[in-house]
Amino acid sequence: MGLNLGAPDDAERAAARSYLGGVAELAAAVDASYFHVVPGWSVGGQSASDAREHAVAEIDRALAEAEYGDANPLIEPLRFRECDIAHTADQALSIVDELSADAGVLLDTFQMADDATNPVDAFDTVGDELRMVHLADTDRRPPGDGGVPWELVFDALDDIGFEGPVSVEVWGDNPDELTRASAAGLRELDVTAE
Repeated sequence: MGLNLGAPDDAERAAARSYLGGVAELAAAVDASYFHVVPGWSVGGQSASDAREHAVAEIDRALAEAEYGDANPLIEPLRFRECDIAHTADQALSIVDELSADAGVLLDTFQMADDATNPVDAFDTVGDELRMVHLADTDRRPPGDGGVPWELVFDALDDIGFEGPVSVEVWGDNPDELTRASAAGLRELDVTAE
C-alpha cells in the first residue's frame, strides 16, 4: 500500500518518516497552508496499538526534524481495511492531541461513508480541529453520484461553523470528465464557493 509510519520494521518507518519530512518541506516551499498525513496500519501479527504507538512517534519525529513553515499537518483517517490505527474521527483526533506539533484533522466524505457509523457525526466529533474536507461520493465518484448524504454533510459543516478549505477528491481515468461531473454535482447540490 505504500510507506507505513506504523510498520514494525525500523527501516520502513525511517523511509516513511523521511518521505513525510519531504512532504512537509515541499508544503513550505510552495507556501501551502496544509499537508496531510496518513498514520499507517498494522502489519501481519502486529497489534493496531503497537502500530499506532510507532506512528505517533514517527510523525512527531518527522515534524520536529522538518522545516515546514506555516503549513499545518492534517491527520486523515482512512477506511478500516486501509488504516486500522486511525479510521475514525475519534482516533484521528487522539493522534492530533498526542503530537507535539500543532496539527489538525482532514475528513474525507468517501472515507467516512465507508464506516458503519453515521458519517456526519465525525464533523461534530472533530469540531474546531477540522481544518480541511475532501468531497467524494461512494466509490470515489463525483459528489451527488452515489450514496453520501450530502445535505446532512453540509448541514453538519454549518453546525460546527466550518469555514476551511474543501476540495473534491475523485479518481478515474478521465480527469476532465470527473471535474465537469463534480462541478455539476456540486451545483445540483446547491453548493457554491463564497
